[in-house]
Amino acid sequence: MTEYAKTPWFDPDFDEETATLLYFPTGGGKSEAFFGLLIFNLFLDRLRGKSVGVTALIRYPLRLLTFQQAQRLLSILMRAELLRLSASVGGAPFEIGFWVGSGNTPNRPDDPRLTSVPRLEDPKNQNDDDLGADYTEVNDSFNKTPKCPLCSQSTGLRRISSGTEDEIGIFCFNAECRWNLETKRSPLPFLIIDRNIYRHAPAVLLGVIDKLALIGQHPATINRVMGMFGFARWQESATGHFVMPSWPKLKEGPAVNNCGALAPAYRGGREIFCDPFPSLIIQDEAHLLDESLGTFAGLFETMLEQLFVRGSVLLGDRVARSPFGAKAARLPKVIAATVTVSVPQQQFGSLYQRRHMHFPYPGTSIYKSFYAMPAAPSNPARRGIAGGSPRSPEIEAPWMRLYTSIMTNGHVNT
Repeated sequence: MTEYAKTPWFDPDFDEETATLLYFPTGGGKSEAFFGLLIFNLFLDRLRGKSVGVTALIRYPLRLLTFQQAQRLLSILMRAELLRLSASVGGAPFEIGFWVGSGNTPNRPDDPRLTSVPRLEDPKNQNDDDLGADYTEVNDSFNKTPKCPLCSQSTGLRRISSGTEDEIGIFCFNAECRWNLETKRSPLPFLIIDRNIYRHAPAVLLGVIDKLALIGQHPATINRVMGMFGFARWQESATGHFVMPSWPKLKEGPAVNNCGALAPAYRGGREIFCDPFPSLIIQDEAHLLDESLGTFAGLFETMLEQLFVRGSVLLGDRVARSPFGAKAARLPKVIAATVTVSVPQQQFGSLYQRRHMHFPYPGTSIYKSFYAMPAAPSNPARRGIAGGSPRSPEIEAPWMRLYTSIMTNGHVNT
């Protein structure tokens, strides 16, 4: 496809080095826009040889927003996974890693809080009836998808054996659910335990911005995080999951631990990493990243980008390279979504060290564009008052600005 890597098809400065800002009012379809782009990139990665690894980092400033969007995204991603299976597209399943910290979900499957979670193979626990108050409390706290997105029936937590250690999965209890029928009752593709996330390197990492602060903490945590991006040392022979061994296990070697060695950590290791860096970084609710929160977010973003830049030297040709110049590593495309915008060039320069591209670009009217226009007033008496005037929304709602100024003491951004 090198014939497309040139003008007018491709401009690296505009297409890759520029951060794109999706600016639409609430309910305008920002999430659907980047969800569509995400699904496209998931399939593109599988078709171009990236059989496992992270395609996108999706981040939210607040945990509540992350939880709400996670359920919407899971519904779309489960349908994409069923399409992948029906089309016989190879590679690992499409999964979401709910990467939000131990305050919301446990970091390890042996966390004492998960003691009451039953094993999947236990015939007495085919649903959540009569499992007791302890289990109910745990399920209510950590099961982030209490209803199956496909059949709307109840789901529950179950412990499953997976290679060298147990994992916690979310299962739909409806035997006739399309998901259970077509995947032979696999867990929903939604990983809630950090340790499981590091082992799977899911296609989508969904979390909050402060989770990136892990990169600057304990070396073992840094190893697990970077293992998802091409630096995993071992791969379990039975499951294909990644393993970042402890020092004692590292001395024993991979074969003793039923694992295989991976390149580039081992010379002559198995080559499985194909462009392990994510191709998308999606930041929703970007207008909240200002003042002190924006300052910290900018530090995390810069740190992650530098890890990719320096890591690309060790990964060599396993990382996608620009077709121009010094063959620099192709870094993730940054897309941000917001309902309001103010001085975006300054904000994006601080957050990502990049210029920004505004989409959709403002038209001749602040109310109408090629992509959207105001809906007609629901009250028939208010329709057509302003005729075809560009200021018709204001004229047809004459008290709107007055009420706004009174309620906010003249500061409409309050």
